[in-house]
Amino acid sequence: MSEVNDSPSLTRWTLSFMRPYRGRMTLVAILLLLEVALVVSKRYGLQLRSDHEDNTAIFSSLRTLADGVTIAFSVTGKGTAEVPVRFAGIVPSLFEEGSGVVAEGKFNADGSFTATLFLPNEGEESFQALTTPEAVSALFERRFADAIPLMPRLGEEFFENPTGHLETIRCEPWSFEDQALVLGDAAHAIVPFHGQGMNAAFEDCSAFDQCLGNSGRPWSEVFAEFEKRRRPNTDAIADMALENYVEMRSTVREPKFQLKKDLSFRLEERHPGRFIPRYSMVMFHTIPYAEAKRRGAIQEEILEELTSRAASLDEVDLALADQLIAERLGVMRSVEEFRGTRLG
Repeated sequence: MSEVNDSPSLTRWTLSFMRPYRGRMTLVAILLLLEVALVVSKRYGLQLRSDHEDNTAIFSSLRTLADGVTIAFSVTGKGTAEVPVRFAGIVPSLFEEGSGVVAEGKFNADGSFTATLFLPNEGEESFQALTTPEAVSALFERRFADAIPLMPRLGEEFFENPTGHLETIRCEPWSFEDQALVLGDAAHAIVPFHGQGMNAAFEDCSAFDQCLGNSGRPWSEVFAEFEKRRRPNTDAIADMALENYVEMRSTVREPKFQLKKDLSFRLEERHPGRFIPRYSMVMFHTIPYAEAKRRGAIQEEILEELTSRAASLDEVDLALADQLIAERLGVMRSVEEFRGTRLG
């Protein structure tokens, strides 16, 4: 049995930006939430609300200005006046194009914020190079300068928190004769950038249970059938998780990114049985991972062709879009038909 690590050399550390109890959230965290909120509110008409009295961001103040791309909101802290903030486009300095530097995070139940920094293990900007508090501060000054004033103990906390490693595992075969079988992360661990690792493992369990339906067969045949059914899908989600990292890191900064996203939703409305954005296929349907990857590649070609000469959604040739979709994308089976087929 062989194990191959084909992930980018990534690792992470988690850092509490706040005192042990309650304190200010960082502007980095706020902007990340606002970026998500903008997409959600734009598509579903939702409004963010805050349950914390001492939040830095006043979520009820969030609004999109007339130009459609500038976001305005207010920031405050304990004992400070409200400060108006505006920014346009993708959140600045969080995703550095081509550098492999990504920052993300989550809010905790106690009101603190945990940030995660993804860096290569080796190289000019890597964990190997961050050996002193001064080196850490220099990296943040270059990449995340707006967060530094809100992290007074950045250098110390960086070294107080652990560094982990992200891996993609592809091994073959998944079984040994009729004696043993590996499944889940043991067979196909993936990086977390698509949020599907646990789902893939649960699907393994269901698929294996289906393989057990024909009793009386040798275990070696059961194991072989299971691997044959599951491997195309687990390979596909491993690839898509890595591709999602690239999108988070750099693709979001490309000029056509938002146009392609908006066009995807428009085409889904026009062709609900044929065109579904790849992210939606993976996250909100039971369409097999391999099928989502295959159709996603075709859809990306269509989007690239339609946006090559368009600067806005109004300039997209929708008649050409209809033609390309009819030619290249067959009618997808209904969601009900797909239910459970991701298992293999």
